This record gives sequence, structure tokens and C-alpha cells, in this order.
Amino acid sequence: MRKLLTLIFFTTILFLSSQNKKEDSLLAIIKKTNQDTIKFGCYVKLNVFYERSSKPLKVKETCDSMASISKHSKLKIYEAKTYHHYASFYYTKGDYYTALQYYYKTIKIYEQLKDQFELCSSYLNMGNVYFYSHDVNKAYELYKNSLMIYKSNKLNDKRTLAN
Repeated sequence: MRKLLTLIFFTTILFLSSQNKKEDSLLAIIKKTNQDTIKFGCYVKLNVFYERSSKPLKVKETCDSMASISKHSKLKIYEAKTYHHYASFYYTKGDYYTALQYYYKTIKIYEQLKDQFELCSSYLNMGNVYFYSHDVNKAYELYKNSLMIYKSNKLNDKRTLAN
């Protein structure tokens, strides 16, 4: 039993150490580069890392950094991804109204960009917000929209397996 506990202890330490290295590496890249594309990508990865690590203040900070780059670069795809991460942040906090506002903005941009995969994913996410806010009819409508986009565009992409 003692050996098992020791093994679990050291495994946990190694895991936490590797997580800190990931965060430190991404932050170092952000500091060193002047390219918005690289910075934005690192902030997206940090955002996901912080979401999974339950660090809401860090999630908000990375969203704000993404928004700054989005505004500076004027790329619609960055704007949509930023809105998506804000929506996810507010959804996790239980602020469904604000999450819906951001998902709505995300959907508008993906419609303009004609990005069917992200549009499908956004409708699905928005449906989840309605589902958890107990509006099952609206959730059903959005799930149906997502499925229709998926079927009509044959989105047999590996990314769809994660959603």
C-alpha cells in the first residue's frame, strides 16, 4: 500500500510539473514573438489549458488578450474564436445570458465566413446553453440546426468526432 501511495504521489508531481512547463513554454513564446498569428494560437492553447485547470481568472485574461489581438489584426476568424472563448468562459460561470450573446456573435461571423464546421459547432454549443438554462425547446431547435448543417455539408471531419 505504501508503494502505491508513493507511486501516486510522484506521478502527481510529474504531471503537475509538466503542466507548468506547458504554461511557461506558451508564455515564453508569446513574449518572444511579434507575430499575431503565433501569439493568438498560444493564447488559444493557454485558454484551453486554463479552462481544464479550473483557473477562471486566467481564462478571462487570455480572452482579453485574444480580443486585443483580434481587434488589432481585424481578422474575422480571430474575432469569432475570441467570442467563442468568451462564451465558453461565461457558460462555465453559469452566466448563460452573456454566453448566449457571445455565441450569437460567433454564429454571425461564421455565417459571413461560410465556415460550416464552426457554424455547426456554435449552434451545438448554443443549444447546450439553452438546454442547461432549461429551455429545452430552443435547445432542440439549435441542435436540429446543427445537425442539418452537418448533414448538408457532409462534415465528416476528424474535428467533428470531438464534438
